[in-house]
Amino acid sequence: MEIKGSWHTAVSTAQRDQLANRYLPAETTDAGVYVVGWYPIDLWSSSALCPFLESLRSQAGKIFEELGRRTLPYVLTITRAASSQCTVMNAARRVINPADVHQESTGSRRVVR
Repeated sequence: MEIKGSWHTAVSTAQRDQLANRYLPAETTDAGVYVVGWYPIDLWSSSALCPFLESLRSQAGKIFEELGRRTLPYVLTITRAASSQCTVMNAARRVINPADVHQESTGSRRVVR
């Protein structure tokens, strides 16, 4: 798994350069997840989100064709909470309510019900 913030200079290339070319071979696997945190700041308008995600999906297709490695890009829209009730939205626009996320007593793994 590779994670980048939307402001990172390598956000457009890390899926290939880091995840597909470095981390997957090092772990002897051919599948990984690329996550981008999308923070609504002046340089990253919401109108740029869809073309950006489409470019990552296109890049994932080329990575599979050229390298035989499967990467799956996700873009998480992360906003500042307007109230004490926080929500997190993913690129598919599924809202995850914090009340549905709980800590398992056996460890620090988070589970969504």
